[in-house]
Amino acid sequence: MVYMNIFYRKLQWPLFDGLYLVNRVSQYPDYLHHQDGYDETKRYGNLKNWPEYNEDIQPIRDTIPVGSEFTIQIIKSPGLGWHIDRNRKVSVLYLLQGEAYTYFKKDDVVHKTMFDKNSWYLFNNDEMHCVEGVQELRVALCIDLTNEYGDYNTAVKQLGNWL
Repeated sequence: MVYMNIFYRKLQWPLFDGLYLVNRVSQYPDYLHHQDGYDETKRYGNLKNWPEYNEDIQPIRDTIPVGSEFTIQIIKSPGLGWHIDRNRKVSVLYLLQGEAYTYFKKDDVVHKTMFDKNSWYLFNNDEMHCVEGVQELRVALCIDLTNEYGDYNTAVKQLGNWL
């Protein structure tokens, strides 16, 4: 069994200047609050309510449901332990900065991967996973697709032409 396919898939979405997005969104404190239990994760509302138009996020707006919530995820050294996300079943991850290993576990088998920077990944948040080996801040854009697709398998079917 190829475990990668049940944990994550690379998406062929357009690239964009994600660090610009991080810098701009940090200027809007109304969009900033911490997710329960994770001081390292900052949630910033949704794209529909984005306070300004700019062409850097237009490719994202054109591709995903505009009401999808997004998070700028900041993980400090040494990483984030084993967990299953409570409210997020499926998301898209775009790694902006830093390197780290992401581990997934199913049926006592552990799969290890390192995501490429500036690439989109469909991510199964409903499987046991952790992030380890963070040397510098690991910063990623995470777009929650749970409300749109419900779960990872449905998202894979619906986004099949982007995989």
